[in-house]
Amino acid sequence: MKKALFISGLVITGTVCLLNSASIAKSIEYLLTPAGYPIYIEGKEFKNTDLPILNYEGNTYVPLKAVGDLTGVDVKWNEKAKKVEIQKKSAEPPKKADDTNPYTEYKSYKTVVQIDHKLYDLAFRPNIIYGNNKFYIKLDEQKINLLIAAGTRYYQVDTSDDPNVMGTIKFVKGSNVLNNFINKQVTSDYETQYTINNGSKKYNIVLHEGEDKGIIRYNKMAYIPADDLFSALGIHYIISVDNENKRIMFTLQ
Repeated sequence: MKKALFISGLVITGTVCLLNSASIAKSIEYLLTPAGYPIYIEGKEFKNTDLPILNYEGNTYVPLKAVGDLTGVDVKWNEKAKKVEIQKKSAEPPKKADDTNPYTEYKSYKTVVQIDHKLYDLAFRPNIIYGNNKFYIKLDEQKINLLIAAGTRYYQVDTSDDPNVMGTIKFVKGSNVLNNFINKQVTSDYETQYTINNGSKKYNIVLHEGEDKGIIRYNKMAYIPADDLFSALGIHYIISVDNENKRIMFTLQ
């Protein structure tokens, strides 16, 4: 039997029909009306013409199964036990191309940033790899600085061709790549220091074969541990991989 499951906030609706031992049903009626406001999940508006969003006394009701599919939660009807079962889907680590390569590249993946529950793409897409339980960003000044600008909320938004995002994050008009929040100090031919705001937060990089600090080497290129960089600068991103939509997501906390 096909079940339409609904959720209100994080609470499943109560049973609408109660049976006593004599199988006599007591009907309890609820008057639900169509909700006149949208619902956004991960920055994308939820729409379902077959199972519309409903409102009951100020509580919002949406199809539990449909929302579960969008949020990575398994929702199942257990016919034998006559109950709904909900559990988080186990996160799958990125698959490696082969066992000899310790890192996974995401060349075909798009990078998006989620800020205040809204998705944006980036004017410059960073090169990202994953390995040793960490994400790494290729040492590309312009691309890294754009992620830092987004993390410090010092950016402007342009239009995007992608209907799934609110727009494209770019540098504030009139500022150069190293905007007012970001400074780069070259202390020698191979040592770089990133500072943010008043210089109280710093991330040091040493680029010297055999004496590298703050980076790893992959295919002869320098990559920065993303979490280490952003944490040092006081920026709190959660980085995740959306394999279904082929994108890397930076969620600003």
